[in-house]
Amino acid sequence: MSNVTYENASAEVTGLQPGQVALRITSGVFTGELIRVQVLRIEEDVNKDGNVDQLNLKTCGAVINPDNTVKTTSGGRAMECPAKVDSILVAAIAEGTVDPLVRQAEVTDECVYRMLNLAVSMQAWESIPSAG
Repeated sequence: MSNVTYENASAEVTGLQPGQVALRITSGVFTGELIRVQVLRIEEDVNKDGNVDQLNLKTCGAVINPDNTVKTTSGGRAMECPAKVDSILVAAIAEGTVDPLVRQAEVTDECVYRMLNLAVSMQAWESIPSAG
């Protein structure tokens, strides 16, 4: 998967929701396919003192059609990867050791690779004959 490149294709996809971006794979596995990545923010007051202590970025992805519907494998499985949550301490932001926008870009990139890895693995799994 290390040879995969992609570009923003949000203008080509209808029905994107807040936090969603569409990316077109430009090289490597799945060249030409659209990947949707969604990153949502969840704030947590860990110690219940009324202040947000932790920011969580919930990231999930899918291989999609231009109308933002999720594609399926030949076996009918939705080509979606489960959500992953990445936590950032607000103290780290205050100290300048973490930039939340940089981390958002990083989790988006990581999600593309997770989604493609899962899609390839799902196709390989379905190539094995079923016992029943």
